[in-house]
Amino acid sequence: MAKQPKDKMSTPAPALDFGRLPEYYGYHLRMAQQADYADFAREVGKDGVSPGRFSLLTLLGRNPGITQSALSQAVGLDKSTLTPALDQLVRKGLVLRRKATSDKRSYALSLSPKGHALLGRLTQGVERHEANVAALLTPAEQKQLLVLLKRITLGLKQGD
Repeated sequence: MAKQPKDKMSTPAPALDFGRLPEYYGYHLRMAQQADYADFAREVGKDGVSPGRFSLLTLLGRNPGITQSALSQAVGLDKSTLTPALDQLVRKGLVLRRKATSDKRSYALSLSPKGHALLGRLTQGVERHEANVAALLTPAEQKQLLVLLKRITLGLKQGD
């Protein structure tokens, strides 16, 4: 008689000592972020754009001509982190970078036609992802979660 392959789900995982991790907000924020990113990737699909890149594309699409400094501030990234991301989007033909007319030392950023098309496709997947997250919470919990996340963000940014 042929041996049946073991079902990975039937083998119990060894008990782990998590120490105080279950008490830490950061641990749960990170676990929620990982689950969120995984669902985001499932819904957005083969385009392989991260939530961070989607935010950049959205801001560029909604604010044509935005400077890199303003974009950096909006997404909370320093220039040394934002520049490589923008360089990648420019190389892919998604973002246009032109000298700003008001200040020749800065660049005006906008989406290319290819970038607009991609953003449209991505937004559909992101809307499905957001619906998946929202389905886990009541409408009141959804509002409360946003309030709490914003409070954490603002409160911890003040320590910068």
